[in-house]
Amino acid sequence: MTTTIQTRCAVSDRALALEAGHLSVEKFQPRWLSCLKNTISQLDKKWRVLILAVLGFAAMELLLVSLLPSPYRGLGVFVLYSVIANFIIPPMPHEPAIMLYGTLYAPWLVALVGCLAVGWIEFINYLVLKWAVALKPFRRMRDKRIYQKAETQFKKMPFAALVFAWLTPVPVAPFRVLAVTSGYSIGKYLVTCFLGRAPRYYVLAAAGAIVQLPVWVYVIPIVIVSTTALIRKIRNKKAQGSHVAISEGSL
Repeated sequence: MTTTIQTRCAVSDRALALEAGHLSVEKFQPRWLSCLKNTISQLDKKWRVLILAVLGFAAMELLLVSLLPSPYRGLGVFVLYSVIANFIIPPMPHEPAIMLYGTLYAPWLVALVGCLAVGWIEFINYLVLKWAVALKPFRRMRDKRIYQKAETQFKKMPFAALVFAWLTPVPVAPFRVLAVTSGYSIGKYLVTCFLGRAPRYYVLAAAGAIVQLPVWVYVIPIVIVSTTALIRKIRNKKAQGSHVAISEGSL
């Protein structure tokens, strides 16, 4: 009883101090929120814009999903997965997810929704890479003879090269970088993305609708690849930390 009275008195004192201006609102904020604000405030303006764009997209997706009829709300998860799986270097395979959703929805709808999601994240990819290629590691890479040859060849047929990259299972990351460093316009870049991804997504979704495999057949590859990528990333980060510690110790 005494403890309860003391707690109520402490709360009342804080409220009075807050009204009097002796305490700031920040003191009542959770620690994680303060850390998040500090981290975001220290970021470059372009990164803050990128974070706001991602949060805006997530909010927009939640709104659209809530407005969809209940049978189609599962497409919201597919949109989110497609965005994550196609961000710069994808940590997750998107082919099994497309085939899985082909068993749930019409192939043309899966292809259309998937292309819209991928088009949005490729817009972000282009902006991020445009910022990244100005950094020193990318500048050194661009000065290498082999990269200059690749960029020269890419400039001969950029439209066809990008459509080929989106349409086939070849790694698309090098083509993204070449498109940015060669000055290929973002509008044409997104057009090639749609023209290449749309037929590929439709074929994958149609194959899933025809084969009708159990859900676990599609989920297992996603879990294995995602877990492997996460473990590899953690190990690389630990190795880099050990290397930095050894370098500092030798000084």
